[in-house]
Amino acid sequence: MRRSGKTTRLINEAIEILFKEKIIYIPTKQGIRTPNKWESKADKFNLIDPDYSESNMAQEDFIRRIFNRAMAEHPGQIEIDRNTYRVKFTIKV
Repeated sequence: MRRSGKTTRLINEAIEILFKEKIIYIPTKQGIRTPNKWESKADKFNLIDPDYSESNMAQEDFIRRIFNRAMAEHPGQIEIDRNTYRVKFTIKV
């Protein structure tokens, strides 16, 4: 199966937004199913993996890849707060 790079481009976008805005929210699989639990006006950038579906773990893999990338490129600069519905990445001040 040929890969298109959509998720990688979205990860790049997420990291860019994080460093520009200092905060980013990524919904979990449960959060996508129940948007009223995590969406708010503060959640400007709600990124969902283009390969997400109810039957796969694409969104969890997407979150893990953002985490791994942030930790590899910017160790000690990122704070992460996770609950059932969303993951909040914040730049430490």
